[in-house]
Amino acid sequence: MKIVLVGPPGSGKSTQGLKIRNDFNFQRVSTGDVFREYFREHNDFQGVYTKQNLDNGVLCSDEIMNQFVADEILTPVGERLILDGYPRTCAQARAFDLLMRKRGERYIIIHFSLKNDDMILERILLRGEKREDDSENIIRERLQTYRKEAMTLIPTLIKNNQFFLEIDAWQSPENIYNQIKPYLQALLEE
Repeated sequence: MKIVLVGPPGSGKSTQGLKIRNDFNFQRVSTGDVFREYFREHNDFQGVYTKQNLDNGVLCSDEIMNQFVADEILTPVGERLILDGYPRTCAQARAFDLLMRKRGERYIIIHFSLKNDDMILERILLRGEKREDDSENIIRERLQTYRKEAMTLIPTLIKNNQFFLEIDAWQSPENIYNQIKPYLQALLEE
C-alpha cells in the first residue's frame, strides 16, 4: 500500500508522514529530500538544471518526476510507502495511478488543505527546519505554482482513487493525526 501526501508547502505533510511512518511501519520518501540528496552527490547537466529550477520554486518536469518515482522510489521499496511531494501535477497523478494499477497496488490520498497563503508563508518562515528554498519570494512562487496545479490535481486524484481523505491543516498536528490514524487503521485492517 502507498500513501500519498498532497498539500501546499508548509501544510504539515512531512510532520504527519513521520508520525504515520513511526506508527504504521511505512517507509517515508520525500521527493524533495531525495532530490536534494541526489544534487549533493551529482552535478551532471540535468541535475544542475533541475536543482536551479527547484531552488527557484519551479517544479521538475512531469517526465523527470514520473521516471524518477518509477525507477528510484517505487521499484526497490517494500510494500508500505509514504510519498511526500508527488504527484504535484495532473500528468503526474495520471502516471502514478496507471503505475499503481499496473502493479495491482492500492493507494491512499491524504490532502492537507490550507487556503491562506500569507499564513502559510508565516508558518514556513517561523518553522525550525530551514531549507535552501525557504525565502519569501521562493515560497510565494511555490505557493502560486501549487495553487495553479491544485485546481486540477485534486479533482483528478479524487476521480482516480477510492481512498481520499481531506484534512483541514490549520489544526494542531495532534488533531490532524487523530483524524488520520483511525482512517488508516481501518483501511489497513481490510
